[in-house]
Amino acid sequence: MVAVDAVTLFPTAGRAARAEERLAQCEAEQAALEDELNMVSDRLEEQLQQNMELQKAASRMQEEIDFRKRDETKGRETMLEWKRRVDELESDLATARECRLLPASCPDACNKACQTDGQEELGIDQPLPEETFAETSASCMPACGEWDPQQLLAPGLLQYLSVDEILAWRLTSRQTRSPRVLIQHLTEMGRLDRPESTTDFCARWKAAGADAPTTFRELAKDVKQLKVFECRWWCMRLASARLTHFPESDARNIVIANLRHLFVHIRSADKSVRSQAHHVLMNYGLGGLPFVQQLIAEELLGLMGDLLPESAEISKKASLEAQRCSRHLYCIVRALTKCQRQKWVSMLVRVLKSQQAFHSSLIDDLQLLWRADDDPRRSYAEAERQLKAFSVHASQAVQDELCRLRCF
Repeated sequence: MVAVDAVTLFPTAGRAARAEERLAQCEAEQAALEDELNMVSDRLEEQLQQNMELQKAASRMQEEIDFRKRDETKGRETMLEWKRRVDELESDLATARECRLLPASCPDACNKACQTDGQEELGIDQPLPEETFAETSASCMPACGEWDPQQLLAPGLLQYLSVDEILAWRLTSRQTRSPRVLIQHLTEMGRLDRPESTTDFCARWKAAGADAPTTFRELAKDVKQLKVFECRWWCMRLASARLTHFPESDARNIVIANLRHLFVHIRSADKSVRSQAHHVLMNYGLGGLPFVQQLIAEELLGLMGDLLPESAEISKKASLEAQRCSRHLYCIVRALTKCQRQKWVSMLVRVLKSQQAFHSSLIDDLQLLWRADDDPRRSYAEAERQLKAFSVHASQAVQDELCRLRCF
């Protein structure tokens, strides 16, 4: 007898089996598509949440700007009111002199005391010749274009000040003729050399971002703390200032000094100090000038190199710190040179091969670098070879993401 298989005798059964196989395959494809849709949905939700946070931050900053504008308006009104009072007082004093109600020697002696520097102290009742008073008065007038605090003090009011107060004012007047003195003062107040300075500024900066009006009302209760915060804020704003009213070299030195301090703090053994320093450093880099972004890139790539040595196994802690460094580079990727991008890719691949928990975020960073390069296959040829070898033993999801990455 001729042997006949079951498919020949029952063709319908064979078609049913093939249909079941096809159905199972379709179900598997559908499940894969659903997983991908879920991933896309999650990413969209994250993006929406980030957009909402950015909108809230923009709203808070606008409130802060409005609050500061109102304060500036009140300050101008107060200054105008004081100027009006001083003018009235000068007018009254002039009238009194004309009526000889005030002795002429008193203001002359006080003005002479104001101009005395290293000379013998004059008695308040010792009269001065008119020519001496004229000479000393002319010598204290500031040059055109200079800012002189003495202009804020009506000469007729000197008689109401003690000699110590007059000499102190003279010292201030002489030192503040150059804005460099003021710049040095602001720089000293805005330094971030101590960990406590960085953590305090970071805490107040975050509070101002969350609720600017309340934060500034609280700071206004302590004038010293308000001044310290504003000086540190001013130093940070110099990192992105295109124009300044003083030499660019001074602004550069101020910014570089604080960046050096922050670079020390992000290597601190104290986790809290590291975290706060990273937050402040991020704000220095966002919108920073090219030299600022280059300094940050060089330092953080060096730190990542120290955290991820090629000859040793990479720990989870080191991987987390390296990822924190990557967040800074993510924000300044356009400022990176080709060599710096290649170095960053190399270290990301090193972490990717050793830590499975961070695959998604690491691949996102790699995708950013692939997009930022004109010819990624040539620029990252060695990294692409390592990724191809790594994908052989990776999960299906990671294989798919790496495949899409290499298709750029």
